[in-house]
Amino acid sequence: MPPHAPRDERGTPPPATPPSAGASGTEGETQQPRIARWARLVVNVRIPLRRGAWYPVLSAGPEEVVVEVRQRPTIVPRAVVDISTVPPSRWTLVPQSWGGPYYVCPECSERMRARVPIVPRREMPLSCIRCHKTFPTDLTDLAALQAELPGSQTSETENPA
Repeated sequence: MPPHAPRDERGTPPPATPPSAGASGTEGETQQPRIARWARLVVNVRIPLRRGAWYPVLSAGPEEVVVEVRQRPTIVPRAVVDISTVPPSRWTLVPQSWGGPYYVCPECSERMRARVPIVPRREMPLSCIRCHKTFPTDLTDLAALQAELPGSQTSETENPA
């Protein structure tokens, strides 16, 4: 510990992680920090983020965001990510121009190949083969995919025959 580290009145440094009662109520266990913000890539650029996956935000400034990628802090331009204060709860649809179409699980980031054409008329729940959890799909991502498909028009899906 560096000599300038804070110490109590007896000269003892504070514990590295403050003890707290965990889920079992045992003294000395630590609780996992709650993730306050999440970020996902919204621009097709070459950076170390997987398209469609959500990442915990460690810090955010006006120009850059620090996200946790594989348990390491990674700096990305703020302009290329969408930041949410709500934990991800829907499958993200990655468009064909980004290497899709495929869905990304909001829990574990597992990819699931999407069948084309994708024309859901209501939210479609999908179950993940990796984490075994079921989430609805994010229909707001559908517009980007439909614009890429040959012969598909948004009005056809808005007013299905």
